[in-house]
Amino acid sequence: MAAPCMGPNIDTDGFKRFQCNFETFLIERNFHRRKQGGGKGYILSKLTKSLKDGEFRIPPVLLKEALTTPPPDSPNSEINFSDRVQNFCEDVIKASKSWIYRVQECKISKVDSSLLLKLNRSSTFHSVICDVIGSKDRSNESSQQSKGIWFINNDSVRINTENCDLTLADLRSLYLSDHIGCLLKANGFEVVRRVNIGNEGMNLSLKTLDVDNPTDCHKDISITDTDLDILVKGVQNSQYTVEDSSRTLQQKTCVEDSSRTLQQKSCVEDSSRTLEQKSCVEDSSKTLQQKACHENSPNLNLHNPHSEKDSSHDATRTESKVPLFLNLRNFISDYGLPMGRHGYDKNISKLQVWNEDGKLCKILTKCAVLQKHVLSLQEKMDSKTRLHILHVVSYERRFTQQQVDIAWQMLYNDTAKHYHQVHCLYGSVIARKGQSSTQPLTAIDFYHLRQSQMKQAWVMKYGSDVQGDGWDSTIAAMTTAIIKFELLSITARNVVKLDTSDCDSSEVRSDHKGGSFVIYNFARLSTLFANYHNAVKQGVYPSLPDISSVDFSLLREEEEWELLFNYLVPYPGLVKDCIGDVTPGNPHVTIATHKICQFLINVSRDLSSYYGRVHVLTEPRSHLLPTMFARLYLLTAVQQIMKNGLALLNITPLEQV
Repeated sequence: MAAPCMGPNIDTDGFKRFQCNFETFLIERNFHRRKQGGGKGYILSKLTKSLKDGEFRIPPVLLKEALTTPPPDSPNSEINFSDRVQNFCEDVIKASKSWIYRVQECKISKVDSSLLLKLNRSSTFHSVICDVIGSKDRSNESSQQSKGIWFINNDSVRINTENCDLTLADLRSLYLSDHIGCLLKANGFEVVRRVNIGNEGMNLSLKTLDVDNPTDCHKDISITDTDLDILVKGVQNSQYTVEDSSRTLQQKTCVEDSSRTLQQKSCVEDSSRTLEQKSCVEDSSKTLQQKACHENSPNLNLHNPHSEKDSSHDATRTESKVPLFLNLRNFISDYGLPMGRHGYDKNISKLQVWNEDGKLCKILTKCAVLQKHVLSLQEKMDSKTRLHILHVVSYERRFTQQQVDIAWQMLYNDTAKHYHQVHCLYGSVIARKGQSSTQPLTAIDFYHLRQSQMKQAWVMKYGSDVQGDGWDSTIAAMTTAIIKFELLSITARNVVKLDTSDCDSSEVRSDHKGGSFVIYNFARLSTLFANYHNAVKQGVYPSLPDISSVDFSLLREEEEWELLFNYLVPYPGLVKDCIGDVTPGNPHVTIATHKICQFLINVSRDLSSYYGRVHVLTEPRSHLLPTMFARLYLLTAVQQIMKNGLALLNITPLEQV
């Protein structure tokens, strides 16, 4: 009988824990060991296919090195290798009784002489399934204390204010922000999101497209004249504020040349003018020069130009004609910030403070907005909480956002020096090659296209029954799932190429069926469990027994083991790996936003193959029930993992289709 369930642990990365158990075993027994790749990875590697003979492998070279004492380059290394292998295998099996997974067998592969470790499948089934099912009430939540707060700043959305059009690139950025927020929460962080929609008319469209409107979303903040006064004062006092004196000198020279030409022309045209008239011309010329000098004087009086209606502010913009710049390059150099491939763009140099029309540079305005958001968050944080800032930005705007990053550090250094900023880049969204259009599809247009194709497919399958509110809501849910998978299943940095052709449903490409395929397989499991519970109510089957009394050794199909080993075991590690390493000082972060989609598609594919071949709900005979119970528990765990993954995409699965 299996041991009773001891409680869930969704923070456990089973594979890494097993590998650490094995590494500790080598150290305790004084085995010479070396990690693969010169210290990277482990001596033990995990297999994913052909698992009948074993799930873990030690390459022959590393095996010989691990079992050689002293190391192989020593003259005293002649030993009986075969005896050491046998003793080693016995020690591993004995020691693994206290590991996360027990080893049942160790043997040398006949193919390549590597050492294969085969797990005890029955105990592993029980341990993993118990862990997954026990975690369903707190799915995608880390049991650890909060590691800090991530402020997700998405300032990339650009909406046409006249017709509220949301582009496909905008939609991708919104889905990415939602998904990244869910991944960070699952890894133990608190999340606050800022999405700059700026148009209340978009609410209906966002609801249709299933864009999350989270309770943790930070309301966009408007900056006041006082905020801009503080910003301008920061520019005044910054040691990195410089004047472009060359441009001022050039402007002054042009004015003087123009004045001199005017004098010469006046003398030629009318030589009979009196001395008094000539004096008037000279005085006029002098007045013009004085005016030019006045305009080009190095005046640093930078009053707030925020209100265009204020005439005093308009006068201020015309008083200061000296072009002012913030030397971002010097700031990067002084603070030792990285540049180039693993740092800020090497072309970042100077940032002009005022635009040609006299208005404050938009990049600096964005700095003021960011500062106000951060100060607002500070009020809700304790002194020990660490704040990270993540900018979700398109490739086209990455240079501008890096300027915002550096300028904010420069002008608000007392605040910015305590926080870590990183940038997550995403590629554009285009139509597939050969599918030209006079006008690119908006996000809503694309939604209606996929909705129409989905409805055609369902009408072909179910006929005239496809009508009514129930079908409409089902088709709408499937449509948004399809679109999310299309936009999120591609690596964020890569360009998404969409099939935008208005083709017949039978010609729909398989690459945008991923979402519907996942939802369909989830619904199949829901239908299976509903049928089982109905049969229990009718007295056909007994109720599902406690997991501690289930005999998982009856799960002998390789597909059953692969579902557990390739999907249930690695899921917690996958969620952690999606975030990766966020190194302070490096402005770039790679968040694997495509991995959850690919995981769900792969598990659905293997589940569909298994479900189509194996009859789960058997005849109610006593000798068949134990196997049925074990399979129901396995599929319950598989469905829970699928539900967790879909929740990370903000997709609510359908219980029936």
